[in-house]
Amino acid sequence: MPTTPTSVNASRFPPSSSSTPMAKSTPHGGIDAAQVNRIARVPGSSLVFASFDPGAASGDRLFAFRKLTLNEELCRPKRVVVEIGPDGKSTWRFVPKARMEEGVDNEGAWPRVVDVCGEQITLSQDKWDAYKLDPEFDCLIRQSPQLPLVTRSPSKKTPHGALPELFKFTDPGPSTLRKPGNLKRQLFTSKQTRKAHSAHTPRDPEKLSRRS
Repeated sequence: MPTTPTSVNASRFPPSSSSTPMAKSTPHGGIDAAQVNRIARVPGSSLVFASFDPGAASGDRLFAFRKLTLNEELCRPKRVVVEIGPDGKSTWRFVPKARMEEGVDNEGAWPRVVDVCGEQITLSQDKWDAYKLDPEFDCLIRQSPQLPLVTRSPSKKTPHGALPELFKFTDPGPSTLRKPGNLKRQLFTSKQTRKAHSAHTPRDPEKLSRRS
């Protein structure tokens, strides 16, 4: 079941307070419109976060699903984001993992206090997932007692759903090699070059004697 949507409270606590800003419910699931546009593949979509548990997905209440593998990581519930488009159609994808310092093997329990661009804020797991999906931010889980860290990404990631540069095709435009006449001329010139090169290349006397 998706958790209750939350967002960061914009008001700041006075310096004398020892509390950290808490999250509050909002109609947008705790994510501002600009962040939704950066995350969503289709403009005008809404986002819902949930946990996918392979054990629950097996449908067998009596079967010890988690004993199927020695790798516990494969059986842990994984976070997913469901995108509901303006037409009502839904698609989902896994939420990527945050970067982790050496010795850290998981992202911990939520909600928890996070250093968000220099400000300590208590984030829900939904909001943390949104930061991980947002191409403008970088998320890092640090060794305890250091807080998880959210910073501005030094270089923007490829927006989700967009083609990377490797798969972008551009028309090279008119080329002289496309014309049959020019192509024949190029081939003829290359043959002449090879003949001229072979004429000036010294031949091996042993090979000549074998041929004779």
